[in-house]
Amino acid sequence: MSWNTTIAVVEGAQPAELERAGLQPREGSVLADFALGGRPDDVGHPGAVFAGSVPGGTVVLGDLMDVLELAPTLAPALGRTVRLAVFGGTSDSYLWQVITPEGPVRELRSQSGETDADDGQPDPAEAASGLGVLSEDTLIALLERTTGVTFDDALLETPTTPYVRFGPDTAPSGPSAAPGLTASAPRRRSLLDRILGRG
Repeated sequence: MSWNTTIAVVEGAQPAELERAGLQPREGSVLADFALGGRPDDVGHPGAVFAGSVPGGTVVLGDLMDVLELAPTLAPALGRTVRLAVFGGTSDSYLWQVITPEGPVRELRSQSGETDADDGQPDPAEAASGLGVLSEDTLIALLERTTGVTFDDALLETPTTPYVRFGPDTAPSGPSAAPGLTASAPRRRSLLDRILGRG
């Protein structure tokens, strides 16, 4: 399986706080399982990310590059630690970052089965994991161990709200409709099924 997406977990934050980081919520809701597909264009919001409440914080999901570019702005804007997992299955590239309000404190990057960046000190949960080179499986395990967010049906069925970026001169006055963006969108094979090769 080639999974190409990015997941950021903002510790102790609520989704509504994302507005402080320059994001505007849109109407509608989709399950995290759909948001993990990273296809905001399908619902009429190129560049949108999807945020939902999880135990201990907010999960931000979506297109690989959109969330990757957004994550470094979330930590200082919200005064929270952000843990970022980038899955580049097509290129066999994986990235793990920990970003505090003061800036990045940890980066681990692997490509084609080899680690090509290992900067900063791992926190105790990462150090205790002994996972080694990043892969899809080890990156999921690392995210679970350090954030408590588990990749099971509870996460996949988490409702998420689309958010789009706005600048100070272009901020919309309120939410606008997202055509076709509802929890009843056509059901795809679940992420867990795709990871496990089921169905």
